[in-house]
Amino acid sequence: MSAVRSALAAAGVVAVLVGVAFVLDPGLAAVVEGTDWQVTLLGLLALVQGVRLVAARRHADLDAAETGDPEITASMPVPGASFDDLLADSNGRNSAARRNREQIRSRLRETAIEVVAWTEGCSREAAADRLEAGTWTDDPLAAAFLGDVAVTELSWLDSVRYTLSAEPRFQRRARRTADAIARCAGVEVVE
Repeated sequence: MSAVRSALAAAGVVAVLVGVAFVLDPGLAAVVEGTDWQVTLLGLLALVQGVRLVAARRHADLDAAETGDPEITASMPVPGASFDDLLADSNGRNSAARRNREQIRSRLRETAIEVVAWTEGCSREAAADRLEAGTWTDDPLAAAFLGDVAVTELSWLDSVRYTLSAEPRFQRRARRTADAIARCAGVEVVE
């Protein structure tokens, strides 16, 4: 702090103490005689100080708390996204695509065994037998995908539709199998 500021601060403290003393004992104020020019000077000093403080405040940065945006939602993983990613990468003849197809078939098989055992109240072995026999679902493509059965029950229209489909055969059957598992579990499938 500079010497001028220190002197002004000391004078301000003395003035405040004198003012408090005058308020507490009004008889002390009678000792000090105030002329018009002293009152005018005091008023001008107060006005200058007020203007100085307002000007300093106008150019000061405003510090305020910032709240987060309540409309922003948290990013959550989408159920089934990893399955969709695997399925998208299962097309092709390379080793990665083959591994993805094996992993998809394995995941669908394990899920189907769990769902069939749970919904039909049987053991995992009995559920696996139903998958092999193709009796766990009414969908012939899903039954053939997980079981040891041939696809024979497709209608003429379904046969033409699947022959002309742009979606690869494995992906189409995997999706149908996932839908059949969901229906077996009692989940409504939206196509």
